[in-house]
Amino acid sequence: MATPAQRPWIRRIGATGLVLTSLAFPASVTTAVTAQAATAGDSRQQATLAVLRGKAEAGDSGAMLALGQYYLGGLPLDGKPLKADPAEALRWLRQAANHNNAEAACTLASIYRSRNDAITALSWTQRAAKGGAPACMFALGMRMLSGADFKNPQQAFAWIKKAADTGFLPAQFQLGQLYLAGTGTPKDSGKAVAAFQALAQRGVPAAMFYVCAMTGTTKKQEAREWCKKAAGAGNRMAMYQLGTIYLTGDGVPRNETEARRWYARAAALGEPNSMFWLGMLDERGIAGPQNSQQAARWVMKALRSHSLQIDGLLQQPANWSPAFWKALQTQLKQAGVYQESIDGRFTKATMQAIAAVIKQGA
Repeated sequence: MATPAQRPWIRRIGATGLVLTSLAFPASVTTAVTAQAATAGDSRQQATLAVLRGKAEAGDSGAMLALGQYYLGGLPLDGKPLKADPAEALRWLRQAANHNNAEAACTLASIYRSRNDAITALSWTQRAAKGGAPACMFALGMRMLSGADFKNPQQAFAWIKKAADTGFLPAQFQLGQLYLAGTGTPKDSGKAVAAFQALAQRGVPAAMFYVCAMTGTTKKQEAREWCKKAAGAGNRMAMYQLGTIYLTGDGVPRNETEARRWYARAAALGEPNSMFWLGMLDERGIAGPQNSQQAARWVMKALRSHSLQIDGLLQQPANWSPAFWKALQTQLKQAGVYQESIDGRFTKATMQAIAAVIKQGA
């Protein structure tokens, strides 16, 4: 706050600010101004802290939580970062939790988890979940789902659904997956689609992809639009799905050039099945020149990335030319997993080398 003596000077700067900004002040003047601003910031911050402490000491758990969070992360308070003080943060967070503040308990769970104190973290997680903190309801459900402490799919589903019902996005997405797989609840694709659609409407790319994949057999145009939205948001699985839609002509005129474009975008983001199909397109000369060397390079990338399409390569080796097998054998030899002759035949040694590359990528 400016003193009475300072106010006229401040008004003059305010009126002629555009001119004054182009002038050079002596270092002693700028230092004094900076010090005044810092002092004013300190005063405002201390005043705000005093108000928060007063409320906290009067039993306001929200003020206790705020103090704990400010001291925990050194968050800005009145435009100035507060100096982090972990001990003070824990003191206020514990007080808030003991006043039944579930968010404070959930924050404590996160702190102890980061310190690798699993027992204390679990205790606070359970307490926070029972108090209604969505993030900890979800965390507890996921722990029960994974079996980190004890595996109970039914209870896991119940906690995740409670978190989802509060609007917690990660829980809503996981709920769709649980309905889809029938984990902890009867399998229900309708409820799964509904859960994903609700998230897709909120702009979650992964949910958009699930809606696309799950409705593609009955609502092809709608599914394709959801895939385009997800792909536009960077979802590589949606890009792969679009490539397959255009390659097979599923609900759209077949367009191999468009298929290659989407596969290439997905592969650039590391999507393994798209790598395999780019190899297939190169091997067949589809939407581009025939190129067995390039095909082998794509297939090697797909092998290392664990493409689910590799079974097709192994089960129908005759679909690939001797030139491709020669190129792939050369790649396998360069990787140090193939020691036989480069003969362009799919042999037991070739298959063993492929298995070795897949294992290397694990």
